[in-house]
Amino acid sequence: MKDAADTIAARLEEGFDADGFTEPGVDALRERAAVSLRTLYKHFPSREAMVIGALDNRHRSYLAWLDEERPETAGAAPIRHLFDRLAIWMAERSPQGCLFMRAIAAHPHSAAIRETVDRHKAETRKLFLNVLARAFPRVAEDTRATAADSLLLVHEGQTALSVSRGAQAAAEASRPLVEAILTDLENS
Repeated sequence: MKDAADTIAARLEEGFDADGFTEPGVDALRERAAVSLRTLYKHFPSREAMVIGALDNRHRSYLAWLDEERPETAGAAPIRHLFDRLAIWMAERSPQGCLFMRAIAAHPHSAAIRETVDRHKAETRKLFLNVLARAFPRVAEDTRATAADSLLLVHEGQTALSVSRGAQAAAEASRPLVEAILTDLENS
């Protein structure tokens, strides 16, 4: 059953990414998922559950993709890699912007969706923190935590700017900030 839910969630993610969160009705989502209404509701018993399922799917695929092929070296290269991957993701997979922020905008009063988005952002920060721990093992833990917060802020800014200026321009705009953070770490 888990495989069916994962397949449906991936198709819902594609649908919400393409059509937004407010426009597609349940019938359109059912069509996109290529299942019966009964099967859709069996795995995702409400529209809110469908959104959360799609976001959970995006969360898993995004973090895995962001971290894919990351160099296992000390120093700045692993962090630069994450931001290079972000630029590619925004150009190829998410030119309309962050699916999580789009979900919040469409459902501002849903505590469950906000919790899902908050968890995604926290786990993205945790990825930065884990990479920093391996890349800068001699830097104090609190300094790495501050750097992870700063990198998350740059990540979010690059993601948002990608929509209006394009993924490459946003990556170029964020690069000096990433380099400043890395220089501070190297000098710590």
